[in-house]
Amino acid sequence: MDAIVDAVQPSSGTQDAEASRSAISESLSELLQRFPEADLLELTDEQREYVIERYVGLDVFQRFALDLGKDIQEKAPTPKIALTWISHTNLWHLGRESEKVLCRQ
Repeated sequence: MDAIVDAVQPSSGTQDAEASRSAISESLSELLQRFPEADLLELTDEQREYVIERYVGLDVFQRFALDLGKDIQEKAPTPKIALTWISHTNLWHLGRESEKVLCRQ
């Protein structure tokens, strides 16, 4: 799986690239969980649609979370308060719940 991610999105060390790499890896993993018989080199239309939807949703959410995290850090009066705000927003949980809702529609 890592070789596929490296080929699609080489590691550059930027937060945006790492968010994309994470979205690629997770969407492919979820594809293989949902379609265990999937051949990554010859996806069916349904499998291709599923993995693209998962990737776009994960990538957009992760970039949103990065941007929101930056704003929280910039606007918080102290680093301790910033960490408190970030932990209270629980962005990862929020994203996972939002994805469930979007996938049902």
